[in-house]
Amino acid sequence: MLRSHDTGGSAVAPNRVRAPLVFLHGLLGHVTNWDSATEYFGKRRRLLPVSFRLYDTDSPYQNVESLTRAVLDDMRRAALDKAVVFGNSMGGQIALNIALQAPERTAALVLTGSAGLLERGFSNSMPLNPTCDYIRERIMEIFYDPALATDELVGEIHALLQKNRNKLRLVKLARALKQQNLYDELPRVVCPVLLIWGRNDRITPLRVAKTFADRLPNARLKVLDECGHAPNIERPDDFNKLAEEFLCEIGCG
Repeated sequence: MLRSHDTGGSAVAPNRVRAPLVFLHGLLGHVTNWDSATEYFGKRRRLLPVSFRLYDTDSPYQNVESLTRAVLDDMRRAALDKAVVFGNSMGGQIALNIALQAPERTAALVLTGSAGLLERGFSNSMPLNPTCDYIRERIMEIFYDPALATDELVGEIHALLQKNRNKLRLVKLARALKQQNLYDELPRVVCPVLLIWGRNDRITPLRVAKTFADRLPNARLKVLDECGHAPNIERPDDFNKLAEEFLCEIGCG
């Protein structure tokens, strides 16, 4: 079981459909990456922010399929019959797999910096013993604003990667994600999709977002200037407003 935190929203008028929201983070991310969104939407609807537990000693989640099954299991346990799934980076790829495998449970997707076509990441050239300087450089590639590569964040990732087990899991999962290219599968994702992309994303460049928009039959693309790979962290106010407008447009507001 993943660490999911089901939060109940307030009651809404019966003539309005407010689908619950599921939030999926990236490979080196954390459920707290969605704190701004869960605070923004939490008073109005049910939320299921998911922590993938990727580096727990007993974590069984080592590939795309196991992660997808685990999220679907959590959705069933929470009785979320039809939800809007938000995904950043790896979380976006898992969200797409959920839409492909369980379209009846997927009201819509909100993807940002999504993997599934092309992604550059830590595992591409990670040294045997990554230093704090190396980690800071990699984090600065994620964000447009270098100030977001804080000492605290660098220290957390450095501590995580001191264990060989965690480095091996990171590389293994990154390879598994890259081995699954969704280009041919994207036309089968029929639900509405909002793509919120940072114009300055160096991990999944804007051309990747445009390919997603071309291949997904019911997608719309919104681009944020001066923003990198994680708009939900770097531009949370704009991200939340765009997501809310999208939910209203598709009748899930």
